[in-house]
Amino acid sequence: MDGASMRDIARACHVNEALLYRHFDNKDDLYREVISHVGGKIDSKLRKVAAESSTGYEALRGIISNLLFGPDEMLHVYACLVHGMTASTKQKRIRELVRGSVTQLHTLFSEAFESGIRDGSIKPDIDVAKCSWCLLSRGMASRILSVIMPDESPLSTTESELMETLLSCLNPPQDRVCSSIVDAAIYAPE
Repeated sequence: MDGASMRDIARACHVNEALLYRHFDNKDDLYREVISHVGGKIDSKLRKVAAESSTGYEALRGIISNLLFGPDEMLHVYACLVHGMTASTKQKRIRELVRGSVTQLHTLFSEAFESGIRDGSIKPDIDVAKCSWCLLSRGMASRILSVIMPDESPLSTTESELMETLLSCLNPPQDRVCSSIVDAAIYAPE
């Protein structure tokens, strides 16, 4: 958005520039509205996926599948997030908006983990907060890279395999080797 004027945005949307200014004072206001609207839609969709899952583990898989490994149409969301992260270094309101969106996703991951612990589909001795941040940050980083490097595959096989390994390690019947991989990934010394 930094390179586009309100006139450019109006032209791309096939509306009059005055119409944009009637609803938004500037591009930042427009950006905040887009993020709020899209964030709400994504949250609703992911909560529906979680609610329709039979276990917390399945809810977590559904959330990850839809958010992190979802269709390429989701790439525009990550493009907005990248813009928000760069703009947030200068603008506190955008930083708070991006932080709120990411925190909302973290909460959703945490709720799925806690549900899985309660229903026995996820091992009980994990640090919910760290596991949630670990999966969320790894997946989001992969999607953001696919925005930055669009000619590359959106997610490499290696990244997909890593996420599958991390998820499989949350399920109680896994062997100790698998658990060690997750412990090393999540509980690495600081």
